[in-house]
Amino acid sequence: MACTHLNGTAVKYLDMDVMGRVAVILVCVMPLGGCASSSVATTTTISENLTGNWQIQSGTAITASSTGGVFLTGALTANGAQVAGTINVTAPCIGAGAQSFAGAVSASGILTLDATPLPDVDVQLTLPASSASPLATGTISSAGVVCATAFSGAAVGEQIANLSGTFAGPVTTAAGSGNVSMALTQASMANANGQFPLTGSLTFTGTGCTETLAVTGTISGVGLTVASATEPVAGQNYVSLTGATNAAASQIAASGILFEPSPCSSSASSSSTYAGTLVLQ
Repeated sequence: MACTHLNGTAVKYLDMDVMGRVAVILVCVMPLGGCASSSVATTTTISENLTGNWQIQSGTAITASSTGGVFLTGALTANGAQVAGTINVTAPCIGAGAQSFAGAVSASGILTLDATPLPDVDVQLTLPASSASPLATGTISSAGVVCATAFSGAAVGEQIANLSGTFAGPVTTAAGSGNVSMALTQASMANANGQFPLTGSLTFTGTGCTETLAVTGTISGVGLTVASATEPVAGQNYVSLTGATNAAASQIAASGILFEPSPCSSSASSSSTYAGTLVLQ
């Protein structure tokens, strides 16, 4: 594999076609003496580190949802040098949708993925030599046959750790505050859409009351949603949470925790939405 060094930085490249042209260039910092290794140990480590929840997007930081440009989230599973998974793709001229991928990791750490079956989606990604620095930076671009203008810009990519654990912290709303504790278990296998199922419970503790509800949901990339039911039902307590975690899955920034009725309220028709950061205990 060819590699260009700029002031001690090894620049690595990823090309992707997603119903058009999508190119991702990721950068990893490495010693000048070695851009890639052909040893079996290196290939095995890279392959094992690939399994899990991934997000690659335009911009300079990982965000809970797309802020424009190309946005990729989904699941990859590695078995030796073979890799397969489902990636959710949002990009200019391409729209949004989940695509199945299959491919392999070469001895030099180059991941090749192809959409199966068509439409044509091809990926080539030079992986970081170590998982010690999970955030990869570079550029990403896309162009489709119906595009008036091609897109290109900076990009970042990250593998997200398993979200299993208990998260707790204070939450607030305009009418008051309380504390939320949420115990979650993330499934080891993704669903058909490349999302990882979540199960658990959410407990709200306020002045003189405690309310606990079972919740289920999914995580894909850093973004997650959980709820006690698919939608509120009259006469039943309901809660839903929308938020985002980080690469280490050590916290959840909850942008909206909706309760119907409001916790600690005697009014069955009330509702309230809280926000706060829940930290892994």
